[in-house]
Amino acid sequence: YAHSVLGAEFAVIANPDVEFSNDCIALLFEELQKDNGCGVIAPVSLDTSGNRSRNIAWRQLSAFYETLGSSVLINRVLRHRSRYSEEYLFGTGGSKEVDVVPGSLLAININHFIKAGMYDEEVFLFCEEKILSWRLRSIGKTTKLCVDSSYVHRHSETINKNISSHIKRTNIWLRSKKHFVRKHLVKRTYLTPLVEVFFSYAKLESYIIGLTKSLLIFMKGSSKSK
Repeated sequence: YAHSVLGAEFAVIANPDVEFSNDCIALLFEELQKDNGCGVIAPVSLDTSGNRSRNIAWRQLSAFYETLGSSVLINRVLRHRSRYSEEYLFGTGGSKEVDVVPGSLLAININHFIKAGMYDEEVFLFCEEKILSWRLRSIGKTTKLCVDSSYVHRHSETINKNISSHIKRTNIWLRSKKHFVRKHLVKRTYLTPLVEVFFSYAKLESYIIGLTKSLLIFMKGSSKSK
């Protein structure tokens, strides 16, 4: 509608739990105007204390490492593989080409967005930014991080409010992640059963972690009441 009826070239897609300025958006649109090859650009995400968020941009890993990363425990070991260096991101100002930026606040080139297939409606809450960046790369368009602008993201307030269960949130994340791996990353069909097996393990792991957390909270509450 914004494109076909209003004639807009660019648009902002934002979570309800973010705060940003007009100057921030103006700078993102300016960057999109400068670089027609850019499909998506995002500012630097800050927490409510003004510190940079842990994930402001990251590398897209292979199907193998994405599958291993479905395990919370293994993901802690592999996390460094997806990180960009501080020097690369902040050594100079301007915009840096990256693989993926957070989906909480994006400025998009609507033409490229539509041509890439927009969002994958088979996923919910998680991995949509990975799929969008992958689709943009498939048509030769880039994703960028604008290090000269920033916004505040009240991380997961909306998600935690509506889906309070750790197990439910993790299961949604695993479904989205498995869909991304199987649909977009796995090139050989014989690897699909291995993906299924490992994601089944990751789901079991999430149940154990979730139940352990619930038990610890219950025990802590019981000790306080005494």
